[in-house]
Amino acid sequence: MGKVQQEYSQGDIVLVMGDPAEVLRCMESEYGYTSVRVKYLAKPPLPEIPEDEFPSSYVQLLVAAKDIKEFMLAQVDKMPAHLQSDVRELFSKGTPEQLLHGAREAILDMHKSGALRVFLSGNTES
Repeated sequence: MGKVQQEYSQGDIVLVMGDPAEVLRCMESEYGYTSVRVKYLAKPPLPEIPEDEFPSSYVQLLVAAKDIKEFMLAQVDKMPAHLQSDVRELFSKGTPEQLLHGAREAILDMHKSGALRVFLSGNTES
């Protein structure tokens, strides 16, 4: 039976041991196992270590960097109707970097308020 591992890319927004983080890079060992270097978006578990590496099996993808525009546009439908057209226009004109920054900030705010746990419990599969 082969190994099943999620592949990650630089800029992906992930969850590591319950904390939101951004993927800095991925490495593969000579045996084919991958590890992921991340930068915590919130306060790291150990304040003196803002970046860390984990086996890819400890990492859960929240938003792929390549899909950030589609992810942000999909969130517009959950907003009040009177805001949707203006926000959709802003998102459609934003650069990938601007959208990634916005997604980082939104996920960090959700994490700080406790809403990320609620959001994930209704939107992820085990």
